[in-house]
Amino acid sequence: MKIAKRKIKKIMAEMTGPEKNQRLAREVSRRRGDHARMLLDLGADVNYRDSSGWSVLHTAACNGDAGIVQTLLKFGADPENKNENGWSPVYMAVREGFSDVVSILLNAGTNANMQDVDGWTLLHAAAYNGDTDMMIKLVRAGGDPTLKNKSGISAIETLENLYPEKYTDRSQEIIGLYLNISSLKREDATGGDAQVVDFNI
Repeated sequence: MKIAKRKIKKIMAEMTGPEKNQRLAREVSRRRGDHARMLLDLGADVNYRDSSGWSVLHTAACNGDAGIVQTLLKFGADPENKNENGWSPVYMAVREGFSDVVSILLNAGTNANMQDVDGWTLLHAAAYNGDTDMMIKLVRAGGDPTLKNKSGISAIETLENLYPEKYTDRSQEIIGLYLNISSLKREDATGGDAQVVDFNI
């Protein structure tokens, strides 16, 4: 096994920069974190993107590969890279429902209100999937469920339009959480007393 790894590392070391980058993209796509790490150690570009702006971090996030996501971030991957549609790695993780990857990327400093070219936020993507648990996670991370996309529709309205049964069950909880967090942020910013409203009655 060690001999095989040494042989692979030797082959990788002889690659040109562009070859290493393309190989990195392939290894991440194949979910081979050990090979991806070897390539990064040998100087592959952790922020390598294809012609559509798709980065290796997009691929790892879309695949739900938490370990590879963490490795890429440790090597300096930009969690806010967007492809030509304005989709970031965390947007892909939200869309695919990978909660652990979403947490990792949000903890790496990703903006919870990032919007794509159509104005869709992470919360819109979660609402489109009817994933109210993800919506709550995003609101706790600073996401605003009232932000509107370019069609003038908020994430809460998206949830209401697509999943009316979930809207009535969870929307008050989501909005209540958002209002409580917003109130606490205002209090913290002004040094005043904010009233926390509990909508879970």
